[in-house]
Amino acid sequence: MADTGQCSFCGRSREACGKLAYGPGVAICSDCTENCASLHAGGVASEPWLEMTREQVLELLPRISAVAAQVEQRLAAWVGVARDKGASWARVGEALAMTRQSAWERFKQPGNHRTKGHEPPMADTQG
Repeated sequence: MADTGQCSFCGRSREACGKLAYGPGVAICSDCTENCASLHAGGVASEPWLEMTREQVLELLPRISAVAAQVEQRLAAWVGVARDKGASWARVGEALAMTRQSAWERFKQPGNHRTKGHEPPMADTQG
């Protein structure tokens, strides 16, 4: 699976934020991890959009779109892992609240084909 090297929360690249930790379908940088930890410790999570101008928000939209593409790519890889482990298209569809046919049409596309043995990343191995 291709690693886009982008934080799913802030949209910054690996080069901009350093190491990324991976979970199923997402990646998070240390700054966003600290923000989450602060929130869970009873602090206040930052809400940078409150201080942003309209132009700054518009400049951020392509990064948000790229994060959506990253999540879609990782979902396809996880579907590939399920299929490699013998899951039927019916079970994949059920897990994703869609029909077997819809799952097949969405994920059985050229470019989404996976080679057995390639697992999605679960932890940062680079950076």
